[in-house]
Amino acid sequence: DGLSVSALCDYLRLSRQNISGVLNRLEERGLIARYIHPKDQRLRYIRRTEKGIELWGKIAPLIGDFYDEALENFSTDDRIAFTYFLNKLGENMHAMDKNKK
Repeated sequence: DGLSVSALCDYLRLSRQNISGVLNRLEERGLIARYIHPKDQRLRYIRRTEKGIELWGKIAPLIGDFYDEALENFSTDDRIAFTYFLNKLGENMHAMDKNKK
C-alpha cells in the first residue's frame, strides 16, 4: 500500500524538508506516486510505480555488488560490529538533531 512520508523520514532519519526535493524528482521521473490515504485525509503516502519497481530490480544487485566489494576484507564479525557502530552513531546524531529543535 505504500509508505507514509513521515515513516520514510523516520526510517531515513531525514526531515521532510530534506526529503521533499528527492521525492519531487522521483515523482517527476515517474518512479513514485504520491497519494492521500483513503482512511485519513491528513496522511500522505508514497509508493513505487511499475517503472520504479523495474528500476529498483535493475539497480539493487549493483548496489549489493558495490557493498560486497567494499566490505570484501571484512569478516562476518567485522561486518556485524561495523553495522552496530554505524547504527549507534546514527542514533546519537539523530538524538543530537532532536535536541536542537
